[in-house]
Amino acid sequence: MRAKSSGFAAIDTFPAPAGEVPEIDASRDVRQALLARSAAETILRRLVNDIRARERGIAKFLVIGGVYADTKFDRMADGGPEGRFGPFDSHVDAKAEWQQRAWSSVDDAHARYRIEEEGEQATAKFWVAGGIYTDTRFVEPVGGDEQWYGPFDSYADAKSEWGRRAWATVDDAHARYRIEKRVGDPRK
Repeated sequence: MRAKSSGFAAIDTFPAPAGEVPEIDASRDVRQALLARSAAETILRRLVNDIRARERGIAKFLVIGGVYADTKFDRMADGGPEGRFGPFDSHVDAKAEWQQRAWSSVDDAHARYRIEEEGEQATAKFWVAGGIYTDTRFVEPVGGDEQWYGPFDSYADAKSEWGRRAWATVDDAHARYRIEKRVGDPRK
C-alpha cells in the first residue's frame, strides 16, 4: 500500500519490508546545512570587518562587473549599472571574491569583473595584474609574484593592455589577467 503523499520524496515511497531499515541520505542535508552556515558566517564576518574598517577610515576594495551586452564591456546586458560587490577590507578578500565570480562565469564571454580600491579618486590608477600560475586555481603565480603592468590613467588604456596580454597567452590554460583600480603602487 502506498503511503499518503506529504510532499517529501522519502515518504512517498513504499514502506520498507518488515525488519529492514529504510536508507536515508542525511549526509546531503548535513552538507547543505554546513554550507548555509559557512555562507552566513562569511557574510557576518564581512559585515563586522566593514564596520571596523569604516571606524578606522581605511581604504576598501570593491569587485565590479557582471554580464555585459557585448565584448566591448561598456554597458550591462540588462541595461542597468555594473554590479558592485563588497566593500572588502583587504585586497586578498576582494581577490577571493573576484576569483569566485570569474570562475562562476568562466564560460560566458560577456562576463567580466575587476577590482577597484576606494579612496581618493584623483590618485587612483588602473593596473593590469596576473601572469602564469602553477595551476588553474590561479592562486600561486609561477615565480611567486604576480606581474603588474601600469599604471594607466584610464580604464580603456588598461583594457587595451589587458587584451594584449590575454591574447598573447590565450592558448595557455594557466594564464590569467585582470584589471584593478588602485590607490598607490601595488608592487610596493
